[in-house]
Amino acid sequence: MSMKKIYLAGPMDQVSAETMMGWRGLVADYLKPLIDDGMVKLLDPTRRPHQNTLTFKEIYNLDLMDVRNCDMILADTRYSPRETWGTSAEIFYASEILRKPVIGWKGSDPCGFRRVFLDVMVWKQFEDLQEAVNHLQEQYI
Repeated sequence: MSMKKIYLAGPMDQVSAETMMGWRGLVADYLKPLIDDGMVKLLDPTRRPHQNTLTFKEIYNLDLMDVRNCDMILADTRYSPRETWGTSAEIFYASEILRKPVIGWKGSDPCGFRRVFLDVMVWKQFEDLQEAVNHLQEQYI
């Protein structure tokens, strides 16, 4: 079986470190045995934090490069008090342009703008992160 690359899409700009990195750390913990066995690689955009010297356009292009290079997307689509356009663009690009599976987890309510197109774009969406990771493992890895 070949290694599966999973892109971790979610808010990074003007959010707390916990919002940005907390769930991504949990995913790494949940998938640790598969990562250690070389079956899964996480493409985590937080390795390029927005506070570095890259422009937003450079960051965006690098994130889309990760989307192109991944096999599937795990997306944080929880409600945010501000729209997360980068995440929405990544989900749209992966699902509608590249036709890659997108698994979302939304907590109790998805982010405002995404309500318009989530049902069309996200192939599967879960209330709970653990459920989303379990589905990803069972169906795609």
